[in-house]
Amino acid sequence: MDGSRKSKTTTIKNSSLKSKRSELFNIDQNLFVSYKKSNITKEYTIGRPIGGGKLSDIRMATNKESGAKRAVKIIKKENLEDEKFFAIVDLLCKLSHPNILQTFEFFDDSKHYYIVTDVCNGGELIEEICDKGAMSEKKAAHLIKQVLSAVSFAHKNNIVHK
Repeated sequence: MDGSRKSKTTTIKNSSLKSKRSELFNIDQNLFVSYKKSNITKEYTIGRPIGGGKLSDIRMATNKESGAKRAVKIIKKENLEDEKFFAIVDLLCKLSHPNILQTFEFFDDSKHYYIVTDVCNGGELIEEICDKGAMSEKKAAHLIKQVLSAVSFAHKNNIVHK
């Protein structure tokens, strides 16, 4: 082959490639969120509390098979009707976004519901601001962009955060 010949290349814009890739691989996250009517302790070691509220507790958990660290929201059945719980889980399964916790699976035993999600480290934003006293404009803009991106995604899916 003649070394003076130039090879012909095709340039594809990155955004165009991403668009085509997402069209080819648009997989519904609901296919991968499993529901198990069993005791969660068969699959997870439940650890220390990391949060909670009036109706639920949130604890660290470790998957016994993979070692993956997760957060588990534990809700007493007496605090929530079945229909409402499954409506909440249905909404959570639709929220596949980089700035929203991912739901992996949920469990249902005789006394509790369990929702298994990503662990969100770093604490509360308000605590960060109070501790440091100030935040750079660049960091604040980045955080607001993430929040607005997540809220916009939820709203596009007819979900309003309360």
